[in-house]
Amino acid sequence: FLDEKGFFAVLAQTVRENGEVFGAYKDLGQGGIPVRVMEAFLGQGKVNAGMTNDGQQTMAQLGRFRAGGVAMVAGTYGHAPNEQIAGANWWVPSHCYTVMSYDEAAQTVTLRNPWGGHPGPDGTFTLPLSVYLDSYESYTYTQ
Repeated sequence: FLDEKGFFAVLAQTVRENGEVFGAYKDLGQGGIPVRVMEAFLGQGKVNAGMTNDGQQTMAQLGRFRAGGVAMVAGTYGHAPNEQIAGANWWVPSHCYTVMSYDEAAQTVTLRNPWGGHPGPDGTFTLPLSVYLDSYESYTYTQ
């Protein structure tokens, strides 16, 4: 999908023009603030963010993501909102995950831990929408 939209060509050109782009990403520390990371790759003005406590806006963005043409990441709270989430094998506090898909009919969100291997071999897992909304504080998306 990203290759079809020309993402990798733009990224390669950015790296050629600015060898510091990967240094900027690294300086953010373990992925850092998602908006800043995505801006390091895509440039300012091409990235937006929202808070999941605004349910209407979050659902609208998930719908846009589902329709295609945008990338999206979600960031967890710095602390688990409850004991069940704190003990979940996918939970990492203050961490960003790639949103892989949103199934509106099933009301589920599939995410991937970029560190992989947590919770499974490739880091991919699916959550009920209600758990996603309770567990993630914010999201960042491309325009």
